[in-house]
Amino acid sequence: MAGNIGVDVSFVLTEPNEKRYLDAFRGIINTWEDFAVFGFLIDRVGRYQLEEFFNCTYVPLTAVLPVIIKEEMGHVGYGESKTAELAGKGDEGKEKIQQSLSYWYTKALDMFGRSESTRDQRYIYWGLKRRTNAQARQEYIDEVNPIIEKMGLAVPDPLAGRQYL
Repeated sequence: MAGNIGVDVSFVLTEPNEKRYLDAFRGIINTWEDFAVFGFLIDRVGRYQLEEFFNCTYVPLTAVLPVIIKEEMGHVGYGESKTAELAGKGDEGKEKIQQSLSYWYTKALDMFGRSESTRDQRYIYWGLKRRTNAQARQEYIDEVNPIIEKMGLAVPDPLAGRQYL
């Protein structure tokens, strides 16, 4: 995408992964529970971030969104169904999935950035974004919390361990 406007960002490929990845992608996935919850929560954040670009002013990005969103929805669906399946396996399975949920929930909420971002309004003005970070995060919470509860799991504390409020 950057190449379309004459910006060379190939230097990024020479950076170690630790410098390139968002914090959520630095989390270690050690278990099937982590893998499931990552898809359920983190890939859903990806969908939210991509939705910001629907009908944005940058037409090449708008053109590729349907394919990318479809793929993200596959990840989200798989993660959600596996999370529910593992939560339904009883005490030990439910406890493990709850631990993963508590870990990844915090990371998911932080992926929306700072609630009082100074860039939000510029991006909205330029037509590159539709919602503020706080609005998108709240919509996400409103969507995932009922799903978590329906699985018989406890919604983690939305402030515990957060970096970006």
